[in-house]
Amino acid sequence: MFSNVYYSFFLFLFFVSCSTTKFKKRNLESGPLDLLKSGLSKVCLSGEGRGRFYFVDERQTFSFESLLDNAKKRLDISYHFPFHGEEGLSIFYKEALKEQITYQGSLFERIKKEGRKDGGEKLRGFFAPYVTKLGQFLFLFNSFKDTDFFDDFVRCHKGPRQKGLVKGECFYGSRNRSFRWETSLDHFSFFYDLSGQKGRLGLIFDREKENFFSKWTISFYANDQKGIPLKIEKYVTSCSI
Repeated sequence: MFSNVYYSFFLFLFFVSCSTTKFKKRNLESGPLDLLKSGLSKVCLSGEGRGRFYFVDERQTFSFESLLDNAKKRLDISYHFPFHGEEGLSIFYKEALKEQITYQGSLFERIKKEGRKDGGEKLRGFFAPYVTKLGQFLFLFNSFKDTDFFDDFVRCHKGPRQKGLVKGECFYGSRNRSFRWETSLDHFSFFYDLSGQKGRLGLIFDREKENFFSKWTISFYANDQKGIPLKIEKYVTSCSI
């Protein structure tokens, strides 16, 4: 009996060791396009979980379900806020490369309504460049599903490697739009600079599970402000890749 317990304990340690070292076997010496693909392959945009909005001095928790429709190039998200109820948001990004992103849903209408109370036009003008970049990221992710198209659509350059961190830059589309990326053994990040150096959109994916990153953060940076005007953290508990 003792030997069986000992053997079971040994197997437990073996499998735990394998599961905790799996991600660390990822080859950071790969080419820049392969590094980009390895990161995108772990991004989950269809699933459910919980999260938090950080806006100025406010914080709001929520649970959510999301569904990405690759054929229609549409992302639908249902947010459930405590003591408030459900709000919906749909993002249509088929024409993202033309900088034409369409947003619909009760959450979008609520934001517009709140914005009209105090400088609505200024608020929409502030966020417009960010949501355009977000739509372009969704288009990029959508293109990743079509491998042949993606290899011709994106051109990447790998930057320096510093203490296990690899940085690079990619260009995509006919207008040579660009984004910066960085990856390590623990995360994968994208950064889209806004025109005129007004700020940037950051997307950070980490806390990898077996098949997907279980946390992703969207941050809106503004160069003329201290701190981050808007940050959304999502913790994915179930993914439908």
